[in-house]
Amino acid sequence: MLPDDSALFHGGEYDPAKAREYYLRTRELKGRKKGSAPPPAKGRPAAKATVTKLSTKQKAATTQAKIAALKKRLETLRDALAELVAAAKKRSGVDPKDTKGGKGSGSTSTSKLTPKQKKQAAARSKEYYEKHKDKTPDEQIKALEAQIKSIKARIKAAIADAKKKPAKKSKSKTASKGR
Repeated sequence: MLPDDSALFHGGEYDPAKAREYYLRTRELKGRKKGSAPPPAKGRPAAKATVTKLSTKQKAATTQAKIAALKKRLETLRDALAELVAAAKKRSGVDPKDTKGGKGSGSTSTSKLTPKQKKQAAARSKEYYEKHKDKTPDEQIKALEAQIKSIKARIKAAIADAKKKPAKKSKSKTASKGR
């Protein structure tokens, strides 16, 4: 600042004409530099545009990773459900090792099946494979998410049942003695 300009800002009266004159002398307008990128277009953010530019290999790898993660999550939930069911059976007095080998048990061994049952199971397995072999990865993801959702619902129901039915109390020797 020059000495005569100090009167514009500090002390003294404000003179709009002097202020404008000072502005016109000292202004430095900065325009767009040559070769710089144009301003971003309105609409989608740039981050989403880069996601769509992934190669098909990258998309397939990402989808396969998502499928693997969902399968792992499904297996974890199935294990948790099995533990809850075993605990519920233990509370109700049913032997948890005594399974009928129903459709959802998953604990039946092929060595306990008769040859006719093995043949039927193989036929069902083949039929299921033929029905589902042409699923796209997106369809697989939706199916896995649906299975996870149903297992979560079963877990919630098992927990709710456990809260409703308290564990059977066994009479201990000290409790049976009266004082």
